[in-house]
Amino acid sequence: MKKKLILLALVTLSLVTFAACGKKKEEAPTLKEDFIELVQVEIPEAEKNEIAIMTTYNNYFKNGSEIDTGVLLSDLENNIIPKYEEFLKQVQTIETDFDEVKAVKDQYYTAMDYQLKALNKVKDALKEEEADYQAEAGELLKKAEEEYDKYLAAVNDIAMQNNITIKNSSDSEETSGEEASSEEK
Repeated sequence: MKKKLILLALVTLSLVTFAACGKKKEEAPTLKEDFIELVQVEIPEAEKNEIAIMTTYNNYFKNGSEIDTGVLLSDLENNIIPKYEEFLKQVQTIETDFDEVKAVKDQYYTAMDYQLKALNKVKDALKEEEADYQAEAGELLKKAEEEYDKYLAAVNDIAMQNNITIKNSSDSEETSGEEASSEEK
């Protein structure tokens, strides 16, 4: 009986050892893969929410229509700003493996945060009926655009340095080189 137990233990140990040898270790992503995941998957996915939020906001101003400031204020407080804050939390939770890629994500976040600040300033302008706040909101929007341009430049720089082609939403190429995909070519 003792020999059978020892034999069973040896067989089990052998099976576990051989099974472990067959497993491949997951390789860490390369900078290219991390970057492509950020700019072609993670940010575009989050941006869908941002686009929907800003469409709601911008619909108040289309066709030069009369704006019901009470309705706009209520929508800013109860819908637009809370959803924008959730969008920014979504961006914050995006994980990256390389400092260069994290810097790009942080630049994007900074641009979008200025836009949130502008929305809050519009809300304050409506609440306080303060024209100066509207001008400040305009300045914050300009700053958001400047920061977004810095984000695009950072994306372009990394893409150029790593020979990656980034395709925008209309599938036109922005940077020549290796096509953006999650597979190395």
